Amino acid sequence: MARVSFDDISRIELDRQLSPSLSAKDAERELLHNEAETARLVGNGLRRMVDERYGKRPRALYDVTAPAEGTALPCIVFIHGGFWQEGSKAGSGFAARAFTDAGWAHVALGYSLAPEVRLEDIVEEMGTALRTLRERADGYGIDPDRLVLVGHSAGAHLAAAAVCGLAGDLPGIRGMVGLSGVYDLAPIAGSYVDAALGLDGEDIDRLSPLLREPAPVELRLVVGADETEAFLRQTTGLADAWADALPGLTVERVPGRDHFDILQELARPRSATFRHILEMGA
Repeated sequence: MARVSFDDISRIELDRQLSPSLSAKDAERELLHNEAETARLVGNGLRRMVDERYGKRPRALYDVTAPAEGTALPCIVFIHGGFWQEGSKAGSGFAARAFTDAGWAHVALGYSLAPEVRLEDIVEEMGTALRTLRERADGYGIDPDRLVLVGHSAGAHLAAAAVCGLAGDLPGIRGMVGLSGVYDLAPIAGSYVDAALGLDGEDIDRLSPLLREPAPVELRLVVGADETEAFLRQTTGLADAWADALPGLTVERVPGRDHFDILQELARPRSATFRHILEMGA
């Protein structure tokens, strides 16, 4: 499988392109909006199970939001971005209301951050979290065999890592949606982002989903048309690498969306991505 080529982009330009807040319309506004929407989930006819622990580290927690009634529900598992060193589940429930209205459960998955842990530790946490979620699924009213992973940016890398076996055996994953994801770590290791990650050559190869074979799941890759070239190439690269293994994969470049407001596609029941996720869990 071929890597994503960034040979024509200088280190200075790569650093700029991997700083999405510089090119986004209003990154801070989007992040604050997502946190506010998550905070509004208390009550309002929902079942909320907050800070469910799946591991020993402080951030090894997830939140479950589900309709007040219902069993064996399909479930979206959202994994936030932040280049594996920022972000939290506190802003990850922005689309939960839209999905619970559609009869789904929603899980906002938290995880440990670099530099306190290495990237391989975070990937391992994904496996622990998803296996724990499956074990407890009945208590949440979730169908353990109808999980759809949705990751944003670094979270899309973690979702893809789970799909291609880097987090261990993970049955029950019906589909994956990667939003503005990072799937080849080579350009990350050559940028400012690596200061907190400390990737070595073995990490770059072993933890790049683009270089591995995926499990047979439904895959949708979404990226904003207003993204930088660095993120556009990551999406194209994974689509090319996994096309033979997953011939039904779809790619959407959403007009007018950047690295942050692309997330609102998840909260819009009429969006193509929202409808596609519902089909994955059917």
